[in-house]
Amino acid sequence: MVRTWRPERERRVILCLDASRTSAVRIGDEPRIETSIEAAMLLGTLAVSAGDRTDLTAFHREQVARASSAAAGSFSHHMAEQLASVQPALVEADFSQLPARVAEVSTRHALVVVLTALDAGAVLEGLLPVLPTLASQHTVVVASPGPGAPGAARCPAERLRRLLRRRSRAAALRVRRSPRRADRSGAEVVEAPPRQLPTALADTYIRLKAEGRL
Repeated sequence: MVRTWRPERERRVILCLDASRTSAVRIGDEPRIETSIEAAMLLGTLAVSAGDRTDLTAFHREQVARASSAAAGSFSHHMAEQLASVQPALVEADFSQLPARVAEVSTRHALVVVLTALDAGAVLEGLLPVLPTLASQHTVVVASPGPGAPGAARCPAERLRRLLRRRSRAAALRVRRSPRRADRSGAEVVEAPPRQLPTALADTYIRLKAEGRL
């Protein structure tokens, strides 16, 4: 007998791309939204090729683009077609709508990837309150293109990680009888320079899939 390992297929992946004003900020020689689109395109194509049902939504105050691998034709083509017209809007992102938008796509457990900025206080204030709700049902990854300097790149991500750990500890005190619930109140954070973010996010997806967390 020979045992072979094969990743689970037909999991759910939901890509949520922030197209608010912070996505217009240039990092290096391109706007942040361009890097986020590249990362979403790579991960979406990879997930579909691995047999996972994948959906994409772009939003700010409202949804501005949506694509699904359930539709006929190439998902990569659908994503490119939908994202081609997405431009940063000069408004703050309304993250309070994110759990409802994810629920519209799937009520099953999914990998939810939020592509946004981590160096904006408004984003952290808006995103942080909804993460426990999302993470109670899904595996959540927050991905952000950061500056090229290693020290600068780590600061915003570390800030979010500290906030998530603080919330997890507070939740653990409230639910001593159910520590697993507290463990799921946070999210993974992926921050990398623009040229490295797409592959860093793809590597995170591969690792989570291998760990059976999708």
